[in-house]
Amino acid sequence: MNKTHFKFQLRKDRAKANGLLTIYLYANINGAKKYFTINQAIPEKAWNEKKQEVSISFPKWQTINNDIARYRARAEQIRIAADQDDITINMFEFEQALRSGAKDLSDVFAFIKADLETYENTYAPDTVNMYKSQS
Repeated sequence: MNKTHFKFQLRKDRAKANGLLTIYLYANINGAKKYFTINQAIPEKAWNEKKQEVSISFPKWQTINNDIARYRARAEQIRIAADQDDITINMFEFEQALRSGAKDLSDVFAFIKADLETYENTYAPDTVNMYKSQS
């Protein structure tokens, strides 16, 4: 059984020139610790530390919170899969799995179908309808 802890936080020691702070996924995997950027930056006042999400007063709050939800779900999926296979995962393996693009990108329709199966509940209804109609 893997011991994991995931948390999203702002890295104040890595502020951008414009004053925005990047959101990171903090991962503690069996004692090894590492930060992974989710490629989103916000002002400190827009961050809700307790809920680990962006407040609705920030213009891109829903998009960023959806990204946070996807990273959290992906991290938990990796842990669950390792536990089910009775594998002790290390940080290198976790990072490879987190960053991997294991989907078949040669078939755009298969990609859209897989993406909708994984993230449909985080997309706006109009986005889901658009993806379905386009494919």
